[in-house]
Amino acid sequence: MAENDHAGLDTHQAQEQQNFEEGFVVEWALNLLPVRDGHLTEETEATILRGCAAAHYHSANMDELVFQYHGNINEFLPFLSEMWHWKIVYDKESQIITADENKSVCVCPLVQKNKGRVSTSLCHCSEGFAERMFSAVTGRNVQAKVIRSILRGDKSCIYTIQIL
Repeated sequence: MAENDHAGLDTHQAQEQQNFEEGFVVEWALNLLPVRDGHLTEETEATILRGCAAAHYHSANMDELVFQYHGNINEFLPFLSEMWHWKIVYDKESQIITADENKSVCVCPLVQKNKGRVSTSLCHCSEGFAERMFSAVTGRNVQAKVIRSILRGDKSCIYTIQIL
């Protein structure tokens, strides 16, 4: 709901409404995840959750961030290392990037809001986020795969990104 949609409500009421909306959306999403477990193929589940990454990507204004790196992966990768503390290995010949987030906690906002009690299938959403980000930088299709994750019991989240 936009800020102006709270017009006419006092500050306390507006804050309560915003908290309700945020809580509702998070709870709705988190309740959806276990319902689909076992009812979808892995491929269908991955496709759906990768598409859901758009919500986090847009709310984080990622297009604005990556725009400055469009067409220049050789500047973007050092940005990820220096600013986000990721560990990056880029094999130019195979066009494969291995990216270790290098954090001991899952950075997914849904995981943080639900204190880590979510399905490991949510990692497909992170794949979608990485695909959007690296596609925007390279101007090419990419395929991301989470190969290790905090949700799966690993020490950090690690992706491979194949530039197609």
